Amino acid sequence: MKYDTRIAQSASKKISALSADVRSMAGAKLRQLRTEAESSLNGEAGDALEERLEGLQSDVTSLCRGLDQLSAVLNAYIQKLEEIDRLTRQLIGWK
Repeated sequence: MKYDTRIAQSASKKISALSADVRSMAGAKLRQLRTEAESSLNGEAGDALEERLEGLQSDVTSLCRGLDQLSAVLNAYIQKLEEIDRLTRQLIGWK
């Protein structure tokens, strides 16, 4: 079987980069929204918005955690493929 792990490695790197970008951009935007909300909304409206923003932050964290896990699983799969390839080559005498 012919395969190229470089494609999967590239995908894993892109997933990791996406996770970092989402974490960074969403974090910055949520901080900005919190600052604006604190200065312009008081009482129940401010509390409701803060609660929603906390929920969004939790969702972003979960999404990024899932992307990180996906990247880790893909890397483990790549390592397993490479190990199987190495063992197969040893068994049949290829270098």
